[in-house]
Amino acid sequence: MTRKERNFGPPPKELKDRPSRARYEKVRFALELKSRRRAPQADRLMGEVVEALWRDFADFPYSGCGFHILNEDATAVNPGHHRGKVPQPTLDPAGVLARAVKSGHPELCGDGGASRVAVPVYDCEDRLWAVFEAVSDKPAAFDDMDMRWLERIVKVFQLVKRVGGGFC
Repeated sequence: MTRKERNFGPPPKELKDRPSRARYEKVRFALELKSRRRAPQADRLMGEVVEALWRDFADFPYSGCGFHILNEDATAVNPGHHRGKVPQPTLDPAGVLARAVKSGHPELCGDGGASRVAVPVYDCEDRLWAVFEAVSDKPAAFDDMDMRWLERIVKVFQLVKRVGGGFC
């Protein structure tokens, strides 16, 4: 037993597993390094973002995360790359996805004992083309810090053209 454990005990699970700036920064930095090595492509990037976040945040707080791809006029949405339990995408006006699409800013929702955060994704021509969603079975699992970091992480898509996934 270390001196720290004797004096303070192990850190509480809620604090130890809580997403921190350092954990989000680690994900963002790893994704940035990958995008520097090769020309970004939308499909590959979606997979890399979801896999990186899932690897670091699966089970706590994430129970699922993934992308929802909008059609050209943003009236319908289709599922993109995802992991875990991500709800079927809909643009129900009261839903978190529709609010993120309408406002163009990240949205946070805590309903029915679950938490969801939706972050709009823009391409290099500043057009909204997808929404990233993180879901947790835990109430109040996400806050403003999570929204800001997820927004920073999906900014890598601003290097990509929507059609064809080419580089801008």
